[in-house]
Amino acid sequence: MKLSIDKQITYLKHQKGISFNEMSEESAKTVLQEHTYYYKVTCFRKNFSKDVQGKYLNVDFALLNDLAVIDMRLRYLLLHLTLDLEHALKTRLIESITASYEDGYSIVEEFNEYEREKYENRVRNTSPGMHPAVYRDVQSMHMRKVRSTEYDYHLINTYNPKNQDMKPLPIWAFLEKISYGGLEKFIRFYVERKKNNYKMFKAATDLLMYSKRIRDAAAHNRPILINIGNNHHAGTIKKRVSSDVERFIIQRSGYSKDKPEHAKLMKRMMNIKVHDLMCVFMLHHLYVASTAIRKTRQADIDSLIVRASYRKHLYLSHPNMINVFDLFAKVLHSKKLSLAPNN
Repeated sequence: MKLSIDKQITYLKHQKGISFNEMSEESAKTVLQEHTYYYKVTCFRKNFSKDVQGKYLNVDFALLNDLAVIDMRLRYLLLHLTLDLEHALKTRLIESITASYEDGYSIVEEFNEYEREKYENRVRNTSPGMHPAVYRDVQSMHMRKVRSTEYDYHLINTYNPKNQDMKPLPIWAFLEKISYGGLEKFIRFYVERKKNNYKMFKAATDLLMYSKRIRDAAAHNRPILINIGNNHHAGTIKKRVSSDVERFIIQRSGYSKDKPEHAKLMKRMMNIKVHDLMCVFMLHHLYVASTAIRKTRQADIDSLIVRASYRKHLYLSHPNMINVFDLFAKVLHSKKLSLAPNN
């Protein structure tokens, strides 16, 4: 049912138990009319507990709006981080392949056969009709014909299989065109086939798929901080936290495995959202070599964490959210902060 702005506020107040003490109803109305829309603010209520009547406990509209602002800034940061990471991984791949005996063309053909084999295995193990009858090779898939107005027209046109003068696809053109998900697949192939410097990419093989979920959400402007303080709704990772991520947390937080604080940090890491976010930060730390970029992103991270603490009094009744904030502040922030009431 479509509701007017006034009725949205009434619904939140009387049906969901959202208070308007920290932010007046008139101010909330302005937020919903001029700055954002209902879902983009109210979705963050999923981080909090309800009473037996299904109403949220100690949740003010100002708290939801604060999370919406933090989430917006986080999405922008994550886009920068994942773009940096994608470029760094492609750069390191090109560097490793250039220094190897690969000719730059056969490795693309080998990857194509690797993908073909995986595809045929999936077809054999699933019901008929679940997959297209014919496998599409990587050159046909990534170098599809496009209009001349497309930005990468000249690159694609050179290697389009439908062109009579089509050239074999080299790794440098292939990596320029593949998506973030395609990069994750290629790196997995690269490590499994033990190509030159493959050990360098082991962490990416293990964790890049998790960063992809964050990248997709940020790129499509979808809220990320939903259920980040609620494992019941967000779910937990199926396996233990990666040893790479655990080492990163120890290194950055200063908490060794024998300290109780470390066990608390790792417990919070079981939340899927927390886990995936930490994977993005760790991969960036591991693969992005540029000192200038690393300093810039650290400043961005520090700025975001400081912003997240501006209205910390709103969170004092919600220890799960405080714990999540403290995890990221301890691991990522160069100047440690806390939302705990005694700080």
